[in-house]
Amino acid sequence: MDKIIEIVVLLLLSSVKFALAVGYMLFNKGFGYWETVAILMFGGTMGVVAFYFFGEWIMLKWKAFRNSKKQPKKFTKTNRFIVKIRKKYGLIGLALITPVLLSIPVGCIIAARYYRFSYKVLFYLIGAVVFWSFVLPVLSIYYKS
Repeated sequence: MDKIIEIVVLLLLSSVKFALAVGYMLFNKGFGYWETVAILMFGGTMGVVAFYFFGEWIMLKWKAFRNSKKQPKKFTKTNRFIVKIRKKYGLIGLALITPVLLSIPVGCIIAARYYRFSYKVLFYLIGAVVFWSFVLPVLSIYYKS
């Protein structure tokens, strides 16, 4: 029973903080490579689907909250970084940095905001999760030794 709870917690962790879940599974919990890949892929895909479909709703609520305050827009370093990635690399660039640099919720909300009407968005985001599910554990094991 404890193992099932631990796997559910790791699935939830990988659906939100993907890169953090890799090191936690490999080094603190002692999961093997294939177990880590499976949990990362399933949890990350679960997070992408959930946050992509609720991303539009979250953006509407955020816009209503921001409009109630009537503050001018500010360009922060993060906003500039996101705009640069979007203009230079497009959807593929956003999908590739989402699990690693951005978190899955932030990347999916941005993708839902800017690429809402493209049918490829979900496939690119899930493809990036699958790609990083195989690559990050290898990098973690390599740099640990």
